[in-house]
Amino acid sequence: MLHSDMLPLQVFADTWKGAKGGQVYDEQLGPHVQAFLSPSVEAMFSFSALETMLPILLKCGWALSTMREDIKLETLLEGIYKVLKIAPSDPSQKHMRIWDLSVWSMGYMGHPSQAVALLEYVVKVRETHPDRLSSQHELAVAYYNNRQTEKAVSLLEHVVKIKETTLAETHPSRLVSQHALAIVYNASGQSEKALVLLKHVVAVESRDLSEDNPSRLISIRALQAIESQLAIGEHKV
Repeated sequence: MLHSDMLPLQVFADTWKGAKGGQVYDEQLGPHVQAFLSPSVEAMFSFSALETMLPILLKCGWALSTMREDIKLETLLEGIYKVLKIAPSDPSQKHMRIWDLSVWSMGYMGHPSQAVALLEYVVKVRETHPDRLSSQHELAVAYYNNRQTEKAVSLLEHVVKIKETTLAETHPSRLVSQHALAIVYNASGQSEKALVLLKHVVAVESRDLSEDNPSRLISIRALQAIESQLAIGEHKV
């Protein structure tokens, strides 16, 4: 049974999970989750069984990730590592959900090489897992952040190819991967390919998303940046 002092934390975790990506409740519930996490992680695990507390803490970790409370997220994860006597440098299959959160924290905190190493392990383990494609997308982004551009291009091309045959043209996951591939194309000097792909993404999002949708606006800005870049290049020639 969950300790009565931890019931508000369970309510928060469930509410955030049911929210639209957690964004709707960031301002209202953000202060509460930070207050709930003020005791040490070791202390929180003492309130109930590990199998009860760990899922709650991971949900709160994802909330911190969404709210970009990067230091608090890293502190939470370090506490979890300590209690479970584990380390992302020596991962095991038993704790895959922890590693899913860990790689985001590594990216936020500027540790791309660590994120690459952990994600390579995750992708290898998830050879037949439904989340493998999502993990491959994250690995490609980690490659890009770690300046391994060729690997990022190759892996994202693989991810996009599969999503283009399995997901609808308007599926958010497909569009996210196409957008990411366009950015990586541009970084690798393939600006024309990037332009074509981003034009496609913007066209699809313009039909499916509202004018003020954040994803649509990000794609439009990225497209404008590449168009300006190419225009400058043509002017120099």
